Amino acid sequence: KDASESGIDIPQMTFDFARLSQHKDAVVKKMRTGLEGLIAANKITVFRGFGKLVSPQEIKIMGQDNVSISADKVIVATGSEPRNFAAFPFDYERIHDSTSLLALTELLVFVHG
Repeated sequence: KDASESGIDIPQMTFDFARLSQHKDAVVKKMRTGLEGLIAANKITVFRGFGKLVSPQEIKIMGQDNVSISADKVIVATGSEPRNFAAFPFDYERIHDSTSLLALTELLVFVHG
């Protein structure tokens, strides 16, 4: 695929962060929509919340759905959540989490030593 569609212009070695962000958002939306379509087409039940394995076949779900379920086969999609450290709390100006980093529209430089 042409990198310029994603916001990367190689001849001048420039980056259009707004276009990069738009491209990222479009890819994420397409993936989410596709996954939701596959789930619906295969008649898979989705429970939203935090789960705890109570036994090899039983899960207790707390959150948007508060239920206990049992099944022979279970898929656990854990997702992710940034971890905030007390010594370096996210201020979203100098210290970011992975989500806020992807929303930046200005140049970001990592210094590593």
